[in-house]
Amino acid sequence: MAERKTVEARRTYLIEHYCAGAGAEELRRCATRLRDTVAQMEREGSQIGYLSATVVPADGYFTSLLAAPSEQLVRDALARAGVAFQRISPALYVPRRDVDEAIVSAGRDDPTTRSSRLVRGRGQIIQGAEHS
Repeated sequence: MAERKTVEARRTYLIEHYCAGAGAEELRRCATRLRDTVAQMEREGSQIGYLSATVVPADGYFTSLLAAPSEQLVRDALARAGVAFQRISPALYVPRRDVDEAIVSAGRDDPTTRSSRLVRGRGQIIQGAEHS
């Protein structure tokens, strides 16, 4: 009989990383190290995913988005990657393709506001931070 793996619902977490005096290259390396660590954890069977990172070199910080069933798993990934952080917050992740599709299908295709709308799929409003 085949073993069935249980999949827990994932939440999206926004992580804030402030690194005073860090340059763009150092910030990028930290974000890349986190991405690579999460990928390794996924290969090992952890239910965690790397969604994105945004580096703001002029202000010495970056943010990252991870999807996981618990904040503790996010903390474990950060510790394993050796990446410092200041805050973890549950967040909503709106992939660009979903936003663009919703706006176009609703007849409101305005390129200046595409990524700022909290809609998903075929015009459905995102109602929570749950991910699957």
